[in-house]
Amino acid sequence: LSVNPAISFLVYEALRDAVGTFLRARNRSMNAMHHFVLGAVAKCIASTATYPYILGKIRQQSGLCTASGKQQDRSILRLFSEVVKTEGLSGLYRGLLPHISKAVLIQALTFMLK
Repeated sequence: LSVNPAISFLVYEALRDAVGTFLRARNRSMNAMHHFVLGAVAKCIASTATYPYILGKIRQQSGLCTASGKQQDRSILRLFSEVVKTEGLSGLYRGLLPHISKAVLIQALTFMLK
């Protein structure tokens, strides 16, 4: 999913500019920890925004549309509707925490070491 990195970089750049301006006004500069935290926050935002689509794609590819195990070909919008109907809105975010745990650490380290 190529939109996730785009959102990550967009959010990171916006946060970096805002924090940089804030720190420069106080005669301070950004250090590696600032970049680590900003990278983590940016990836959390991007992953939260795109996760329902990722989950939908996975369910489409596996044929699993709901927790009840119904297997049908469905469009992504019908799949979202079925998930919300059977699992609630939180069903669109089932599995987000393990996904974020892995993705955020990698992204945060990347921005810190960059």
